[in-house]
Amino acid sequence: MSANYTYCDQCGKPNDPRGKFCHNCGARLGAPPAVTPTASGTPVLSTGSSSSSGCLKGCLITFLIVSCLGLAGITAAGLIYKEKIVTYVETFLDENPSLPRIISSSGGSSGTASANTVTSAVEGTVSAPNGATITVPAGAVPVTDDGSAGTMVFSIEEDHERTVTLDGAFAAVGPVYNLGPEGFVFNAPVLITLPIPDGVDPEQILGLTYYDAQAGSWKLVPGMVDAGAGIVSAETTHFSPWSVFGSCIGDTFGGCGYAESGRQWAAENGGWFKVRNTHSRGGGNYPGGQRKPMSTGYGVCVQSYNFDNPSAAWSWVEPVDWKVWARDGSTTKFWLPAGKYDLLEVIHLSEINMDPLYVPDYKTYWRPIGVHTLAPGQTIDFESISVSDIGDDYTEGRPPCWGEQTTSVGTGDVQITLSWSAYADIDLYVEDPAGDIVYYDNAVVPSGGQLDRDNTCGNFIQDRPENIFWPTGSTPTGSYKISVDYYGDCGSTGAVQWTVRTVIEGRVETYSGTLGAEGDNKQVTSFQIR
Repeated sequence: MSANYTYCDQCGKPNDPRGKFCHNCGARLGAPPAVTPTASGTPVLSTGSSSSSGCLKGCLITFLIVSCLGLAGITAAGLIYKEKIVTYVETFLDENPSLPRIISSSGGSSGTASANTVTSAVEGTVSAPNGATITVPAGAVPVTDDGSAGTMVFSIEEDHERTVTLDGAFAAVGPVYNLGPEGFVFNAPVLITLPIPDGVDPEQILGLTYYDAQAGSWKLVPGMVDAGAGIVSAETTHFSPWSVFGSCIGDTFGGCGYAESGRQWAAENGGWFKVRNTHSRGGGNYPGGQRKPMSTGYGVCVQSYNFDNPSAAWSWVEPVDWKVWARDGSTTKFWLPAGKYDLLEVIHLSEINMDPLYVPDYKTYWRPIGVHTLAPGQTIDFESISVSDIGDDYTEGRPPCWGEQTTSVGTGDVQITLSWSAYADIDLYVEDPAGDIVYYDNAVVPSGGQLDRDNTCGNFIQDRPENIFWPTGSTPTGSYKISVDYYGDCGSTGAVQWTVRTVIEGRVETYSGTLGAEGDNKQVTSFQIR
């Protein structure tokens, strides 16, 4: 077998490897051996069958099949031979290079994620058809390890397999959204906005919830509800599966047994932080850099808390994830449980930049503002100060409540990222069309694929992902296989849940599973690029 062709046993002629049947005589081709990593990390061959070629989806399939049938003079009865038609479609694609390069992939999600590539230099937005959005401010994408501008593919993808479990008076509504990229901490808060499902009273919505893989449970994050627009928003510096939650959901007797409404329940069990940012976007020049027009963010974040109802504490995330935040010229209002909150005030300034070759300058200032007691039904107001009034009581730099930022990794025509949240060494393997395998002991292969991030027991960093990519314009055509391997248990961890996100020619898919113990491995998926 060469790198570019297989040979048909029946007629002995070369055949393009993307087809399952020989183009010359129609005989079925044998499946090539699959590569499986062993516990030692050394790849070995297995004799399992390769995954079936996928058909193109939607209207493109219909158009191509009908066109091919018409050109070939095949009657309707020919539809019985579905596998042969796939080969005809692939031949048609070879003759039409402007069509998408992805021929097929197996397993995982539907590939219908909304995605957008954003760099450290400029702002960016991802919008899904149902109104879910991610808003990325300039400078939020971390730079790379060498300090140059970073690039990330942000994505929104509905997950219809995952369910949310919350206790007490809380319940999730609407779908779960896989937000990517996982495994990174952004340089500044990123805004998540999710739609409130039809038929749900916005007064019952309190915020967003996300899955904490390390804790193995769903955590609650206060959010801003816009009843008129039917949306709820929250700021975060990291991604995972997210959804919308509220109180008294589905209670037909007026809300949680005795309250007349969700609003009454909220007023009896908590209050609101109201944050007003008085700075208009572009209303002044940034004090430094190229003195471009300035964008600002203002808000408070929680260092610690003491709930009036301690039994509710388990439901809420660690304070580092609580960011009551307002962007240029806006006002936000977040519900929180009644209690005492030790707060930091944060002001973030950045240049408004449209030059992709220039990384905008930014500065963040913060100061402690003490403990604030939030009584049931109370609203506490916070208002930004003038930039000129930022004094010596402010500390310049990243506030503790934002967490420790990470750096960006490589991306391109193909990017595969493995993330997990456990004290274990999990390895990522990708086999390219030439049969070369990118993994920790073979970090760069002749086709251009490279592993640029590894996470081992010896230098373990919690939630640090592994990443393999092919730079833009260098990706070879042919078949690829992705595997994950449980190389080492770093501390009596046991079974580990993993997630693999693939970005292939801009198309995003997500895969997940569990590796039981050291030596366990799994082929995640395979895909083809023409």
